[in-house]
Amino acid sequence: MLIPSEPIISFGTVPQGGKHSHYFALKNPTAAFVRIDRIDSDCDCLEVILSEMEIAPGGNVLARVTLDLSSANHFVGKLASAVQGLTSRDDTAFLLKIGADVRAALEFGNLEPARPTANRPAPVVNPIPIPMPVAGNKTTDKIRAQE
Repeated sequence: MLIPSEPIISFGTVPQGGKHSHYFALKNPTAAFVRIDRIDSDCDCLEVILSEMEIAPGGNVLARVTLDLSSANHFVGKLASAVQGLTSRDDTAFLLKIGADVRAALEFGNLEPARPTANRPAPVVNPIPIPMPVAGNKTTDKIRAQE
């Protein structure tokens, strides 16, 4: 069985209808090649893509799991799911547990921007640029020298 660098992947708190990806590695600790023939998930919102479908003995492959809630944009709540890679004999090659706390988009402030109307002018967003101090910046170095 392949060993995932993270057997449990938590996406944390995510917005309703959002899409997020996470990278991990799979290690083959055996002395034989392992070929993944298919990847199954108990949720259509999850997809796992491997950089290689055949892993050499002692080798590693990079993998990406994507949580895409756009087709289930009504879902809000705790998500607990599993993804498994299977060999041609339907043996489990790897197993991942995936979790996320899906929150309503309004909790993230994902409101449409205000539109100007006859009674309400367009909002002013940061009209005056404010330089932010950054280490190694000439302006920042001058400010620190004056302190």
